[in-house]
Parts: sequence; C-alpha cells; structure tokens
Amino acid sequence: MTIRIAAVALFGFVAGGTIGCAGDAPLENKTDSAAALNALETAMASWKRGDEPESLRSLQPPIIAIDDDWFKGQKLTKFEIGPGKPVGLGMQFTVALTFDGRPAVRKIKYRVQTDPVAISRDDS
Repeated sequence: MTIRIAAVALFGFVAGGTIGCAGDAPLENKTDSAAALNALETAMASWKRGDEPESLRSLQPPIIAIDDDWFKGQKLTKFEIGPGKPVGLGMQFTVALTFDGRPAVRKIKYRVQTDPVAISRDDS
C-alpha cells in the first residue's frame, strides 16, 4: 500500500508539479510516443504473465504502473492497445482488457509519460 501511495504521489508530482513552473507559456508535450507505447505494452504483458506491478521498477528505465485491478490481483487474460494521442504532458491510449472469469471486454484509458516512465488509468 505504501508503494502505491508513493507511486501516486510521484506521478502527481511529475504530471502536475511542472504546471506551475511554466508561467504564461504553454507546456510542450515531450513524451516520446513510441517509448510510451512500448512501456504500456511491457506493462500489459507483465500483468498478463501474472507479474506484480512493482516488478516493472527493476527494468531500465523503471516503469511505475498504477492500476487498482492489477494491485487487487485481477487476472488479465488478453489486452489490445488502441492508437495513442497526446493529452496534457503524456500520451493517452485506450486498452481493451479481458479478465479471467469475466466475459465482457473493458475499455480503459491509460495515461503514459516517459520521463520518468509512469502509467496510470486516466479516469477523467
């Protein structure tokens, strides 16, 4: 639980903390779309294999992944990542997720940043 709180705090700092530093100039989205897609694919494949979200922190670069279903142990059996689009300071991807024991596919939006690499649900 402490790791999750720290990850959320770090993601919030990275995503929102730089907004106040820009003055009147709009911030430029510097997220590498290919790296963002690669990070999301890596995270989803790890989840599908049954790995814990914290295992992604040992990668280079480390990935911070925040997803309540994953933290709760929900078994992912299939995923399909749709095209990404720039949103704020990151990329947003819609991912079709299929879970063990659930016939319906859930479409979830994820926000991905690449510096540092952080992935979270975009429930906005």
